[in-house]
Amino acid sequence: MEKRIAFFGPFNKRSALYFALVFAAQLFVYLVPTIFMPMVRMHDIALPVDALIPFWPAFVIPYVLVFFEWGYCYLLAPLLERERFARYTAALLVGFAACFAVYMLYPTTYTRPEIEGGGFFAKLMEQIFGIDQPSRCMPSLHCFLGWLNWRFVHKQTAVPKWLRAVALFFALVTLPTTLLVKQHVLVDVPTGVLTAELAWFVGGHKKISGFFVGIFERIAAKLKVNEAR
Repeated sequence: MEKRIAFFGPFNKRSALYFALVFAAQLFVYLVPTIFMPMVRMHDIALPVDALIPFWPAFVIPYVLVFFEWGYCYLLAPLLERERFARYTAALLVGFAACFAVYMLYPTTYTRPEIEGGGFFAKLMEQIFGIDQPSRCMPSLHCFLGWLNWRFVHKQTAVPKWLRAVALFFALVTLPTTLLVKQHVLVDVPTGVLTAELAWFVGGHKKISGFFVGIFERIAAKLKVNEAR
């Protein structure tokens, strides 16, 4: 029987290294395409139904809270058994590569609504709209990561049931949330989920997962942070 992992770990230097490397990869996928935005044609793939979806700034709360779930899963991953850890690592990197390729080859955009009125939620949405330009839309990174993180902890007895439930909650609530805060259009949502499912499938091949996790193991060994999981 697998040892149950507590909410706070035991996180260690290995967890911190993995978090840093994955976060760096995510930032690369997120930031680099913006450099080329002024030079390329952006494609608006909004459908007529997107105009019918309301703008509800209050949903910015789950939209932001999911960032913490991503970080938690990055810290958690090295603590689980190696096969699951390897598959998650491969799926993350394959998914990031797929998202990056689409962002570069077929960049998409959309028209954002005007933020009317004041209040906390509206102010927070103004900040997000100011920081996050309407690009890198399809597939949705939010939907990709939310779904993949649920896939990662699903049926893992080492992870407490309530934490698995939280992952499922974020996987599901993120899908409509990205639309209700007008950070994405409808097409971005299923493509994000599909990317996660395909990446998880590819990561299930042991040669592929072994290759990707092997890169991390070599970096960890080089930096002497190879504590036992």
